[in-house]
Amino acid sequence: MRKHSTAIPVGITLPRKGHLVEDFIVSESEPRKPVASKQFDRVHAAIWRQEKQMEGAAGQAWYTVGIMRRYRDGNGQWQSSNQYTARDLPHLQHAVEWAIREIPSKSE
Repeated sequence: MRKHSTAIPVGITLPRKGHLVEDFIVSESEPRKPVASKQFDRVHAAIWRQEKQMEGAAGQAWYTVGIMRRYRDGNGQWQSSNQYTARDLPHLQHAVEWAIREIPSKSE
């Protein structure tokens, strides 16, 4: 049975370096970095380029968006969450609108 990942609109989990997930490979030699990122108060958005490698053919590329809320816990350590408070919702909206505008410019 083939493993598959489900794309969700908020949050993203990236495969580990060298780990095969379906036909997607993250190279050991190149660290993963978003093609664009932006902060909206406590809400952080990142656009990631994904590519499907096909043997003997050019790969297919598309973009995914990861959105998370960053906060400090009771010990002062930075944490991430994909759950949002009412305070975060306008910033979440701005992050989504930014990604909608930004992705077409990356596809060209």
